[in-house]
Amino acid sequence: AEEEKNGMYTIGEFSNLAHVSARSLRYYDAMGLLRPVHMGENGYRYYTGGQLPALAKIETLKSYGFTLAEVKELLMRRTWMRCASSVSGSKSSSF
Repeated sequence: AEEEKNGMYTIGEFSNLAHVSARSLRYYDAMGLLRPVHMGENGYRYYTGGQLPALAKIETLKSYGFTLAEVKELLMRRTWMRCASSVSGSKSSSF
């Protein structure tokens, strides 16, 4: 496998690293589940190793039988809850 460039992997490299097909990664991008960190001028998608945990969550939820639409909903809800709790936490600590 080609060495990562500037901490980024091409879709092929990332799919090999994560054991997920490039086709799945393109679909996750189209659905808004996992966006590439960078899109090259050539249209190539670039990912970072830091995105592996998010991809692992998607794959785990899929393995539990959730549809991708449900996975997206769960991940959005979880992100919202994290944001809300950090905002309420920062407000309470400032008073």
